[in-house]
Amino acid sequence: MAKFRFQDLKIWQLAFENANILIILERRKLIRKSQLEKNLEDLDKLCRQITNFIKSLKLN
Repeated sequence: MAKFRFQDLKIWQLAFENANILIILERRKLIRKSQLEKNLEDLDKLCRQITNFIKSLKLN
């Protein structure tokens, strides 16, 4: 089983905060639904890249 570190949790907490802000912006009609979906996809991709980068650093 992989070790879980506080830094990993912090990254995901920041991602969820950003995702919540995006959802609020869309609900208030400040961004379009298509923008919301694209930004959420981009955020997910970036979080995965950051997580994988951190994992790669731990292997060395």
